[in-house]
Amino acid sequence: MDFEYSGKRFRLIGSSEEDHIVSVIRDSGSFYELDLLEYMQWVLKKREGGNLAKLVLDVGANIGNHAVFIGTFIAEHVLAIEPNPESVTQLRENLRHNLENYIIHDCALGESSGYGRVHMPENATNNLGMAKIVTEDGGPIRVRTLDELITERNEKQEMVMPVSGMKIDVEGMELFVLKGACNTLQHDYPELFIEAATPNQLAEIKEFLEVFGYRKVATWAATPTHHFTTRKSNITRLNIFIYKLKRRVKYRLQRLVGRA
Repeated sequence: MDFEYSGKRFRLIGSSEEDHIVSVIRDSGSFYELDLLEYMQWVLKKREGGNLAKLVLDVGANIGNHAVFIGTFIAEHVLAIEPNPESVTQLRENLRHNLENYIIHDCALGESSGYGRVHMPENATNNLGMAKIVTEDGGPIRVRTLDELITERNEKQEMVMPVSGMKIDVEGMELFVLKGACNTLQHDYPELFIEAATPNQLAEIKEFLEVFGYRKVATWAATPTHHFTTRKSNITRLNIFIYKLKRRVKYRLQRLVGRA
């Protein structure tokens, strides 16, 4: 699929023409979950004083839709983490074609190191993004902690880059990813954009992150993805409200112009 966004051309491939993410990109002519991505861009730009972030993580990168946007418009470097071999094939191709500064880790993230396997729910037909990792001794998928990955990366780099933001979408395993990222949360306090499909999942994530000083300030995307931040500014929510209002007006005007 070839499309243009913000004056740039992109090419993304998927596992099949019927895949949910692929069909949304094809029908919309733009990135999947564009509302979330544009909001992430706004948040990280404010955090970095108008500059690109040094490093942003895409945990559960799937075919690379979010990673390509992040690596083009949000961060100088993107770290994409995806355990499903079927998705990793497209992920490598999409990042190779669209980005320069990126690293792919074909593993799962969890509370501790181990192994697992890919599980596809019965209702996941034509939706590769619903794949999840089930822990299993001797399984083919390696499970690591995020802190382990970041420590390993910093040891290999001449310059240590703080993690400015993290998008986490791992089909109900988000809390386990966070539990394996305590050092990163305490050291870098990144902006967090976390999917939580149910109220119970959200409540567990909120309770865990409160210890680190995080609070939920916004929600985006069809499957709710929540922004958690440690910023204490009294005007944070007001700024977000104004951003949402401006965005709504912008896209409403675009639709009206398109109909004219």
